[in-house]
This record gives sequence, C-alpha cells and structure tokens, in this order.
Amino acid sequence: MKQNDYYLFTDEKPGGSSTKAVSDESEESDSSEGSTTSSSSGNSHEEDSDDSVLDPNYTPVDVNSRNNQLPDELLELAESDESTVDNRRKVKHSCQTKKQGKKRVAKPEDWHKNKAKRARNSGTSYITSSASRKKFPERKMMPPCTQKCRLKCSTKISEDDRNKIFADYWSLKDLQRQRDFLLASMVEIKPKYRYVKENTTREPSHNNAFYFEINKEKIQICKLFFKATLGINDRPIRTVLQKRTMFSGQMITEDQRGKHGKHAKIDDKIKDGVRAHINSIPRIPSHYCRAGSSREYIEGGKSLADLHRDYVDTCKKNNEAFVNYMMYSRIFNHEFNVSFFIPKKDQCDLCVEYSNSKPEEKIEMEVRYQNHLKEIQLARKEKEQDKTSHSGAVAVFDLQSVLPCPTAQSSKFYYVSKLSVFNLTVFDLKSNEVQCFVWHEGELNRGANEIGTCLMRYFNFLSDKYKTNGDQEEDELEIVLFSDNCAGQQKNKFIVGMYFYALTQYNIKSITHKFLITGHSQNERDNAHSVIERQINRAKKAGPIYSPE
Repeated sequence: MKQNDYYLFTDEKPGGSSTKAVSDESEESDSSEGSTTSSSSGNSHEEDSDDSVLDPNYTPVDVNSRNNQLPDELLELAESDESTVDNRRKVKHSCQTKKQGKKRVAKPEDWHKNKAKRARNSGTSYITSSASRKKFPERKMMPPCTQKCRLKCSTKISEDDRNKIFADYWSLKDLQRQRDFLLASMVEIKPKYRYVKENTTREPSHNNAFYFEINKEKIQICKLFFKATLGINDRPIRTVLQKRTMFSGQMITEDQRGKHGKHAKIDDKIKDGVRAHINSIPRIPSHYCRAGSSREYIEGGKSLADLHRDYVDTCKKNNEAFVNYMMYSRIFNHEFNVSFFIPKKDQCDLCVEYSNSKPEEKIEMEVRYQNHLKEIQLARKEKEQDKTSHSGAVAVFDLQSVLPCPTAQSSKFYYVSKLSVFNLTVFDLKSNEVQCFVWHEGELNRGANEIGTCLMRYFNFLSDKYKTNGDQEEDELEIVLFSDNCAGQQKNKFIVGMYFYALTQYNIKSITHKFLITGHSQNERDNAHSVIERQINRAKKAGPIYSPE
C-alpha cells in the first residue's frame, strides 16, 4: 500500500512550541493512507500524482502567450480599462478557430450495405441491407457441361484449372474489374444466317464465343461451361454485352448507379440561416470541461427539437424559408462542436477502466484496483476521524458548477447572453454551517487568487468565531481542510503561500490541507449545492432570475 504524506503549515513563535512537518513514512498512521495533501517543498512526485489534467476546474491562463496570439485591434479591446464582459467575450470568440462537428468521423467501410456489397463482389455469403434481410449463400463452382458438348470442354480444361479460374475471378472483389474480365473472355461472332423470334422483348444481338486462357493459350469453351466455372448466371453476361455496344465493344462504361447528379439540394442561404440561429444561442462555460477542450456548451433547458421549433417559428414570422428537422440536426451535429450542458459528477478513470475491461484485463488490474478501493475507504475514514476527534475546525470546500444568469422558463431568456456566476462553498463538518462566496465573471475569474481570497475570509471568520466563543486559547486554533485535487485552484504554490500568510495574521496554530482520492471527492458540500439548485428551480417557477443577487 502506498503511503501518502501530509503536512502541517505552522506558525513558530519565539519561545513557544512548534509543530514540525511530518514527512517520514514510518511515523505516519494507517489512517492517512487514503488522503494526499500538498507540500510546501513542491516534491516532483506530488506534482505527478495530481489530477490537474482531469480536473474540470483547472483553467490555466498564460497572459503573455494569449496576448501574443491576439490581433492588434482585439488586443487593444482586451486591455482597455473600459472593456466589459461582452468585449472580452468578443475577443474570445474572435480568436477561436473553426470548430469541428461533435459527431465522430463517418466510416463508410463499416456500413452494413457496404459490407454486403463487398461480400457480394467477393462471392461470400451476405445478408442484404434492405428490410427483407434476405440471405444469399456463398458462390460455388457448378458442374461442367456433359460429354455431349460439341467443344468437349471437360477434356480441354482440368478441374484444378477450373478451381484456379474461379478463385481468381472472385478474388478481384470489384464489380468493374469482373466485368472487364468477362468482356476480355468473349469474342463476338457474326453468323451467316440469323433467326429472330417474333414478339421478343430482347434486342437482337450477335453470338459470342467464350474463352479461358490456360498457360497463355486461349481455349474456346461453351457458354454453359463458362458460367459453371465462374459460378454466375446469364445476367452478368447480358449486362456486359449491353455496356459493350456503347463503345464499339472495346470497353465498358462505369457503373452509373447513384451518379445521376439530380439530387435535391438546399439553397446555401437557407443553410446560413440555420447556422445563424445556432450561433445566436449563448454559450456557457462548463464546470466539468477540460482546459484544452474545444467543446462549447449551451444551457440544457431545451432539446434539439425545441431549438428547431423556435427556428421554424422565427422563419415563419419573418416569411423566410426553413429546413426540416433532419437537416437542422445534421448541421448542428456535424458543423458545430456544441453540447447541451448537463451537470454530472466526476467519474474515476481507474474505476471506469476496470468496469469496461475484458475479463483477462481485469485480472491484471485486480491488485491495483483493490488498492484503489482501500485508499478510498481510508480517505473517507480519515475524514470521519477528523470530523469526530479533531479539536479544531474541520471543513470541506469546492467550487459549484457554473450558474448562468439570467434564467427563467421563458424561451426568450434562452437566447439571451448569460453571465456566469461562481459559488465557492465551505462546509464545516463539525457544526454543519455553510459559508458561500459568490461572484460573477464580470468581477473575477475562478483561479487560485479567487479561491485563496475566499479561504482567507473564511479563516478570518473562524478566527473571530473561536476568539469570541473562547473555545480555544490564543494561537491554538488548528484547521483541517479537505478538497479535490484541482491544481489550478487549490493544489498550487499560491494557496500554500496564502496558508503561511494566514498563520501570521490570525490566531491560527496550524493548517492541514488533505486531498481526497481523485474521482471520489464527493462529500457534504454536495448537499449544499443540491439545496441551492433546488431553490433555483423553485424560484424559476415563480418568476425569472435577473441578477446574481
């Protein structure tokens, strides 16, 4: 079992006792195995073990690299003292590259109809792609002509040569090449006398002689032997004869199925109207979105069918042409990398990988997975132990998913550009008190500076609370914090520096920050977030929410 270090940030007073950082693995208790915490020394293994890439809150910002990529006019707009949230959004959207569709790349080779076509051309068994799902057997070589044949075909060509010709023909696996082979194997014969049946539907055609080439020698055979050796009927031969006449019998025209060029097309102006409607839907940042993702999110209050109905109503009101739902969804899915925002809990990569693995792969992962489960239990045990036995303050904190504002049940609010509102919740595990720090994107971002400021205010609140209640002596307050492993918000040097600064400003003896196991950081603060979301849904039924206040 891997031993994980945790460290105490202490304030050493002259002549007083100080608590040193516990770094020796042999001195750790078993209860600390399930939690990981940050170190002020910045060990390399601590940096490698975090989940900054997976954590949805991690949004690093490099001002220098960002400004170097901006056009001059947009850079002036971004750096202007009077630039508003809308201006910053214009800079952001102007610098984004063209998004690719969110749908996966089409693979026509894996389509059922194309698989059936390849199987048909290769002579193997296949099932049609039509509704009947008719099954056709594998092509087989049929018995040759009898001894009564005038050309005595069976004596000219052996059974082994027939098998080789059959295999070579169907190994072409291409209808055009097979037709070329049939054309090269036939020679037109013009008889002296010709008898045509009356009232026949077939067009008059000349007779043909059939040949197989064996050891570079052309051997004439009858039509029955020709068809039986290749395992075909009269239809491929008639098709080749019809196509041969178009070019004086020298070559065959290409298959024209699906190439008539008379497909129904929609005017580009109508498609541009669909794109304009989709672009008019405001995007919202996702709390669960990775830093490097190009996916954009829109509010999940409507479905794709609802958006199409709104689009149709708008076109009818303006007396404009509109597309059907199929074309609207095709443009939405293939030209835009946009998804509906649906809040969800973070999932553990190891647990998902184990559940989706094959039985033989699970055997290899069993030891690592069982150790992972033990670490989860130890982490929860560590939190419960601090909650019950620690004499100081024990709290968990996390940033809630983005709250868009304004919001309401009305359809008009869906297409209004929204403001992103952030909420950092700090839940006291001992007193069940909740502190919420709320701000919007027009005031601040959601990085380490903002999280550190909220924690400083919380430390100030705790210091005054314990000083007023007299629960602990002066400079004896010990604080234990639990959070997830977001490197961009709380697992970084800025938060560590803030902890040292807080020790000098308030009557705090030590600050211990413990990080829960990645993907299993669910805790009591989720209850507070659930209450807030329920109240928001209840308030929306009574009327719209116009401002963050």
